[in-house]
Amino acid sequence: FDDAITYFAAAGEAGISGAYNNMGVVYYRQKKYDDAVDAFERCLALDPSHRGARTNIEKIIASRGQ
Repeated sequence: FDDAITYFAAAGEAGISGAYNNMGVVYYRQKKYDDAVDAFERCLALDPSHRGARTNIEKIIASRGQ
């Protein structure tokens, strides 16, 4: 997982919004929900229409009962 996060972070910094979504999925699988939300929000900052990131954030919020 650590290698994946490193590569996704580098791709995200290069402007590839989907990489942040993928990074968020990795964090989610590790149960690092705050980090996952942060990654999904970075994805949405680059691409506000990214449906995967928006759906993933909504899943986390729903699971927390917020």
